[in-house]
Amino acid sequence: MTLPKQKIVKPRTVRAYDNGQIPSDELVECGLGKGFLLSKPAARAFGALKKFYETHEDGIQLSATGCYRSYKDQVALFQQRFSDVRIPGQLVKSFNGKKYWLKKGVAQAATPGTSNHGYGLAIDLCLLKDGKKVSLTPQVINLLKGNAHDFGFSWELDSEPWHIVYFSGDVVPASVLKVENGEQRFLTRAELKTLNASRTKQEHKKFGHGYKIPLEDWEIVCEVANTNGVDPLILVAIGFAETAWFTKGDGLKGNGLGCGSYDSGSTYKYAGVRKQCEFACRNFKRNKVKTIEDIRAGNLHSTGKWVDGKYVGPGGSIRWASADTQDRGYPWTRNVVSIWEKLNGETT
Repeated sequence: MTLPKQKIVKPRTVRAYDNGQIPSDELVECGLGKGFLLSKPAARAFGALKKFYETHEDGIQLSATGCYRSYKDQVALFQQRFSDVRIPGQLVKSFNGKKYWLKKGVAQAATPGTSNHGYGLAIDLCLLKDGKKVSLTPQVINLLKGNAHDFGFSWELDSEPWHIVYFSGDVVPASVLKVENGEQRFLTRAELKTLNASRTKQEHKKFGHGYKIPLEDWEIVCEVANTNGVDPLILVAIGFAETAWFTKGDGLKGNGLGCGSYDSGSTYKYAGVRKQCEFACRNFKRNKVKTIEDIRAGNLHSTGKWVDGKYVGPGGSIRWASADTQDRGYPWTRNVVSIWEKLNGETT
């Protein structure tokens, strides 16, 4: 598994101290109970991430097995997991002028003085289920891959998906502020069902020219959007506006979620809702589109395509027009913005 990694910027509050020697007044509890401490910016960001996951309808409760670790504790952990007796084929590290080999069957530990646990930035995640701590599930890891970055967290090792690190320094991530203000949460299946039912024939005629999309497809929209840290209602609005965008080859109609509704390979057929959503999210990230305002301003481009079931890029390039103009004879952006505003109750 390849996990996203980011250059780590330490907050000002911990830069002046040696690793594992952070004063107690620079550390705070992070909502996981006594003894689970982080630097103040990291604790704030993790609190928002934890609260965000609590809004998932499956009731995801993030917890941890480790946070801040003193230098003394890091030495003890290192000596527990590494041996000064050579173990052929095992990872080797140097500490205090000696070589140490990783013991078989255990996770590695950072050399004392180098761990981000020692700065109050790292968290070893787990889940809390029925009052017990259990390992992260593949579903939760995939969700985290999509949106932990938006809360200021990254990974260090592909082999340790439970180990995340706060990288945002003194800059408070936008998603942290949105959760604190009650503006960001997971969209539920019930809400998707309501949205799907709300699309009338009049809306079909005004905003799109396709067919009513099954609820299970909108559940996929929600899942992919949440995984990628995208406002699900933006994808829903795009789907409402652009169903049956393309008709190619065998005549199968596509649901044009973000310029990716058909596969231009040998079969030239409908790519499927999941691929379309993933395509749209790729383009969002490539063009730094995060809000409806970015789309309203005409900042979204399509720069890739599907070929025989695989995403390739760059492909064709389609720039969406701003909401005040038309693109290729169709007011795509204006339609998406109008539907998004209606779904959010901004217009009637």
